[in-house]
Amino acid sequence: MEHGGVVTIVVAVIGLLLVAAAAAIGLKRTRLPYTVGLVLLGLVLGALADRVEWLAPLRELTLSPEIILFIFLPTLIFESAFNLDARLLSQNMAPVLTLAIPGLLLSTAIVGGLLTLVTSLPLGSALLFGALISATDPVAVIALFRELGAPKRLTILVEGESLFNDATAIVLFRIVLMVVAGGVLAAGTLGRGVVEFVVVFVGGLIVGVIIGYLMIRTIALARDEPLVEVTLSTVVAYAAFIVADHYLRVSGVMATVGAGLIIGTLGSTKFTPEVRTYLHQFWEYAAFVANSLIFLLVGLTVKLSGLVTFAGAIGWAVLAAVVARAAVVFGLIPVVNRLSKADAINRRNQTVLFWGGLRGAVALALVLSIPADFPQRGMLVALATGVVLFTIVTSGVTMKPLMHGLGLDRPTLVERLGRLQAVLAAKRAAFARVDELGTAGHFSNRLITDVGNRYLEEMTAVERDLDTLRSGLATDEMRRVLWAEALTVERHRYREMFDRGIISEPVLRELELSVDLRRDQLKRNDIPREIVAAAPIEVRFGTQLLKLLGRVFPRSRVVQRHRLRALAARYERDTAVLDACEYVMTEVTRLAELTGVESSVADECRAVYEAQAGDVMVRIDEVAEHFPEYVQAAQHQTVQRIALDGEADAIEELASTGAIPPGVAQSARRAVEAAERRLARQPISALEPNPEDLLARVPFFQGLSAEDFQSVVGLLVPRTVLAGDTVIRQGDRGSSLFLIARGVVAVIVAFPGKPPKRVASLHAGEFFGEMSLLTQAPRSATVQAVTGCQLYELSGEDVDRLSERVPAVKQALLDAYEERRRSGQRPSLSS
Repeated sequence: MEHGGVVTIVVAVIGLLLVAAAAAIGLKRTRLPYTVGLVLLGLVLGALADRVEWLAPLRELTLSPEIILFIFLPTLIFESAFNLDARLLSQNMAPVLTLAIPGLLLSTAIVGGLLTLVTSLPLGSALLFGALISATDPVAVIALFRELGAPKRLTILVEGESLFNDATAIVLFRIVLMVVAGGVLAAGTLGRGVVEFVVVFVGGLIVGVIIGYLMIRTIALARDEPLVEVTLSTVVAYAAFIVADHYLRVSGVMATVGAGLIIGTLGSTKFTPEVRTYLHQFWEYAAFVANSLIFLLVGLTVKLSGLVTFAGAIGWAVLAAVVARAAVVFGLIPVVNRLSKADAINRRNQTVLFWGGLRGAVALALVLSIPADFPQRGMLVALATGVVLFTIVTSGVTMKPLMHGLGLDRPTLVERLGRLQAVLAAKRAAFARVDELGTAGHFSNRLITDVGNRYLEEMTAVERDLDTLRSGLATDEMRRVLWAEALTVERHRYREMFDRGIISEPVLRELELSVDLRRDQLKRNDIPREIVAAAPIEVRFGTQLLKLLGRVFPRSRVVQRHRLRALAARYERDTAVLDACEYVMTEVTRLAELTGVESSVADECRAVYEAQAGDVMVRIDEVAEHFPEYVQAAQHQTVQRIALDGEADAIEELASTGAIPPGVAQSARRAVEAAERRLARQPISALEPNPEDLLARVPFFQGLSAEDFQSVVGLLVPRTVLAGDTVIRQGDRGSSLFLIARGVVAVIVAFPGKPPKRVASLHAGEFFGEMSLLTQAPRSATVQAVTGCQLYELSGEDVDRLSERVPAVKQALLDAYEERRRSGQRPSLSS
């Protein structure tokens, strides 16, 4: 491209960005949605560009499919997926996927069938148009939802459907185009099309998840480098799309969705709070630029003369698209409501889903990608452009009145209560600040009094509104309000502990999920009286994989290290829960004052958290009793982390006041960050079992010489067992002997015709498994860990070799069996 051409395009793009910025400011004063205003401005600029010389650079801009798919679409898809609530999406996956896959297929069939009947399009071309025009692009609707504070579930349904059906539409469009171009519609072709659809759709998602996960690991290396992290996130968005679509021939949209969800979900704990804010702002800006240019270019490239030529067909296409959308939403959603366990999607939300199904950039990109020699291409372009313009303008303009009419723009009583509480807290803080100014000595007393009185009047008015609102809430509703506030405080406390380096990422994710599950209980009018044990899906997957590995390779060092980390994580989680419970208990009084609940409701909430604190304290004491070295190391590490946090705060305060030069502050920050990284790992070495423990605890080892004991140590295989894990199971065959170094296990026997019964407990210094070892019979009892345990396993062969060298070992096993038999216990108690 010549130098002059490059300058012309740059000038045109800069001019469009200037128009977009001016429109964003000017359209706020009108009722016209931003995206609709941009399209109309684009139409005006397109008409003027042919007549006004200084607008000539705009003629150089065209909206090609490559620009949409490879420049704009990755940004828009990634930004949407990155900001999406993955957990809320998973809860609504049934309706989202129903609308995105079966819904799009149904829409394609209806649009294609209707246009075949009422226009000159043959069936193949009509189905091709049905596939491309069924992709929704609700940018204007989502922006309106955010402005009005629409229900989160409605937002996730609209945005989730758009993400997935973009991918479905692109894949289906390519399959239909291949079939139409081939000229043969055979059963084999359809079968291959279905298989290709599944491979392309799922394959794209897998590619995106892999790229996103690899990149999140890379981004973690650039901690506290926001420019590098933003750059890497940009690489992820485009690499996922291009690698999937261009090189692997799977869905680039699904790859970008997968990568965005991974970065948005896992990245919440990989990034510092400052970087998280920076990333969200960057991607919001990128999406703003992409959307602004797309809608302006839509207006610029539309040829109104072409639309007039096919005006009749465009009318039928609009009608077909509206009918198809109604059939999809009002036909499939009731079916999902009956089959799904989730809350039903009511008719008001269905109406918004129906009318909010705007068409946009994806439809235009697909229609423009049709080969130039394709029959009816000009007509298909005109139809797609007409439908896109109609849905953007009509739905964009009427959505706000529709939502107002349906009552979806009105906050709930609980939301109104929260807003008034926030306003009251702000007014009180402002009044306190004004009162402080009165003591400064250089402000007029009259001024301070006037401003203070104004704030007092405003606080009185807000308190009056709060009292009125509270009087309209039943006791159960007020209880839910208090509990919602308490859970918010608890979740914030966990995030604060993570940001200070006190708890690790996996523990934070587990605790946040636990709070979210209790919030779900609260929505079902069920007070969450117990802490819900939960783990994110990737943690559960990893745990199950390592459990399987442990069954195949029980003596694996990898499995042992994983169990040590899990044991450390449980202690870390319990200490975090204890801290959060104690903090919430101190905050309940303040929360009760804000919400205005009765003292009995506050006492009930405080009592629940007190009971939860008592439960975790018991578990913490158990760990301290059985693993004192680890507890001491963990507490030492926590103190160091808190001290480093204090160092960091002091450095920031000195830097903000100019007490130290920026270069010195940066050097000090890096020193603190290096120390924090050294403390990032759990001190699991303190959990490593020590064979010396057996000398003091296992009776038949106490008579061994140091030399003999060291020979025994070489035969011992350490086994870390978590509370609740089964060590041996009744009925299984085995010949290993287990010695307890730390912890407590329960012996459980299932008698014929009766439920399993706990018949004994074994502690440090005791052993089990000798019955099967001596008799070669199946295990006659199940042994399960009551607490985290450190065990040592000796195989039957090693026990025989040890008995030959130290006869006391074999005799101790026989004596144990005989003593249990004489005392009336079943031999299986230790087997």
